[in-house]
Amino acid sequence: MINTEILYKMSIHARRFSQLHEKTQEDIATWKRIPLIFTLLLALCLLACNPQAVTMPPTIVPGSPTSSTSPVPLVVYAQPDFTTRTLYPTGQNTLNNAGYITIDSHGGFYIADYNNNRVLHFPASTRPGAGPQADQVYGQPDYTSNAPHSGPAGLNRPHGIAVDPNGGLYISDMLNNRVLHYPAGSTIADRVYGQTSFTANQSNPAGPGARSLYHPQGLAIGSTGLYVSDSSNNRVLHYPTGSTTADFVYGQGTPGNASANFTSNTSGSGATGLNNPRDVAVDSTGLYVADSGNHRVLHYMLGNPTADRVYGQPDLTATSVRPNQGRDIPTAATLNNPTMIALDKTSGFYIADRNNNRILYYPPSAQSGGIDPPALRVYGQKSYSSRNSSTTATTFNGPGAVAVDALGNVFVLDIFNQRVLKFLTGLHISGQPPAHIAKGATLDMSVDLQDIGSGITFTDFTGQVIVRIKSGTGRAGAILKGITAVHAVSGVVVFRGLSINQPGSGYTLTCSTHGYAPADTIPFSIGA
Repeated sequence: MINTEILYKMSIHARRFSQLHEKTQEDIATWKRIPLIFTLLLALCLLACNPQAVTMPPTIVPGSPTSSTSPVPLVVYAQPDFTTRTLYPTGQNTLNNAGYITIDSHGGFYIADYNNNRVLHFPASTRPGAGPQADQVYGQPDYTSNAPHSGPAGLNRPHGIAVDPNGGLYISDMLNNRVLHYPAGSTIADRVYGQTSFTANQSNPAGPGARSLYHPQGLAIGSTGLYVSDSSNNRVLHYPTGSTTADFVYGQGTPGNASANFTSNTSGSGATGLNNPRDVAVDSTGLYVADSGNHRVLHYMLGNPTADRVYGQPDLTATSVRPNQGRDIPTAATLNNPTMIALDKTSGFYIADRNNNRILYYPPSAQSGGIDPPALRVYGQKSYSSRNSSTTATTFNGPGAVAVDALGNVFVLDIFNQRVLKFLTGLHISGQPPAHIAKGATLDMSVDLQDIGSGITFTDFTGQVIVRIKSGTGRAGAILKGITAVHAVSGVVVFRGLSINQPGSGYTLTCSTHGYAPADTIPFSIGA
């Protein structure tokens, strides 16, 4: 008797095998499926020929290891589940080809809902499954309106967002050729960049200059001011804090602050050129630019318009501009139309490699210099050489944006699946101490950094983990003795020979590391 569940699984695999995938830089993923009846017949034939060849895929349980190399999200926003990709009418929990995502200071996020001409804010959630609906809207009077507008309350195809240290919001209003600033708690802009008034919207009205914009996209806030990826002017502008006049330009030659640098907007390559820069990010090491048209990400020392590092291309020469470096398939060191960059608290960073349908992670060591370092984690694919698109919990269809919160959780804007996925990352106690420890005895324990949804250990993790007695547990005044701060090796930290100087019950140890969620042991006791 034929197992119907196996038959169903076989039909799914047959359909996936038959899908045809085509990509252009701006047009991603057209899927063509053969009829279900044909796939069922094919499954029957395969099963009849070799019934032993059918194996059931593992069930993914959060926290348990799997054979997959791709992390698994635990929360989905704007869709009811992980396999739906419906384009709903404009509402409080819908998206229409959104283009950008930014984390707030509370674990929630803002998203530029591009075709709905608005920016939405979604609150934080760690509950598995469908996340909460939006609780704030910019650019529209309500959650069901979506017409483009100008003025201090309107938006026309917004494409970039940044949150300032005071809780204010910057939004790049792409087709109004401007960037707006909103005070904290207000949906009415109080400052405009790129235009002389809130009602003007022309690109480069007097030609490119220090006060003009042409399709601005990604935004970043550094210690000295605002960075804007002025995409159709093929440049990145820096505005000093409080000023709407740029004082430095990247992508239009050297020295970066001359009049000729501001009045030029030619696309270029090499170490001083840019071609459709889509995003910017800044940290203590410098400025990162997603140079999408050249299929690379560049790093600059702040105030120096000559890039010193490149990701996605073998070098900084003018001819190194091909998608995936001219290869038929991607690798861990190639990019195809990267559209956004996100930096985490550990100095690691993520790239939304949109046309390869994946998110790549580069560890802090990738910032130490060198050319074209490979990524060490991939989201959305099971290997670095695949670029398939679909609608499942572990695949994407045009992942155009990525963001990381203060605890290392990763948010992916999956554009053509009309959703946001949240991947939880945190420490995990892989080796628990015994439930009871004799007086004077020592304990060992181990900790790793995991993708919580899949149980995958991130073997690239080399950070320091600190262990201590959790406040309020065990006996007051007890001291944990031994080496309590250890660096990870291949993603794992092992503590050996730890001891506690006071007997008691209900002890819990907590492990913490910079930039990721902590983890606690199960309670244990120390004998008298």
